[in-house]
Amino acid sequence: MDGISAIGVCEAVEQLQLRGKVAISGIGVPNSVRSYIKSGTLSAAVLWDPVDLGYAALHIAKAELAGTLDPSSGHVAAGRLGLLPFVSQDVVLLGPPLVFTTANIDQYHF
Repeated sequence: MDGISAIGVCEAVEQLQLRGKVAISGIGVPNSVRSYIKSGTLSAAVLWDPVDLGYAALHIAKAELAGTLDPSSGHVAAGRLGLLPFVSQDVVLLGPPLVFTTANIDQYHF
């Protein structure tokens, strides 16, 4: 589920007093889901690292502008991120997302 849906589901679970009875995970921005993760309502939330996402986007744009972006090659060079695979003609896979849990949620502030 998307970040907004996850928050809505968490709020409903809390209002219906179903914490611990309904498992929830989804996409979420740390500042928006922090209280739900800390309370145990939301077990985990995922999000692609915004720094890596921007970094990859710049490398992809640079390759496109230079005329070297070739989906048929199967990958695009993205500096410190290495070779990122094309999963279709116009989709590049960044890699595994960040997973926010009670163990790490306070390390992220965005």
